[in-house]
Amino acid sequence: MGKGFEIEFDKNFGRNLEREVMRMAQGHIDGLAKEGTRAADRVLASHGGQPVEVVKSVLQRELKRAGLDITGSELTRFAQQISDGGRVVIESDHI
Repeated sequence: MGKGFEIEFDKNFGRNLEREVMRMAQGHIDGLAKEGTRAADRVLASHGGQPVEVVKSVLQRELKRAGLDITGSELTRFAQQISDGGRVVIESDHI
């Protein structure tokens, strides 16, 4: 008859899986932050110096296209910065 076989389980499987999922998620979040910064750069180039409410509307639309849903005081702060001619850099920890 056939030979027996042994199955060996990795005791660290759960921890390794969690670490890999976190690494992949962080990569996705970092990519969203970069795309959001690029979107803000486009808005700065096209609407820098314009009134905050105009910038805010365009910025929200561009950020949504980049996969981000930034609203409220953070959106207003970013719009004010662009209105004042400043660059917005979206950090991963803001997502």
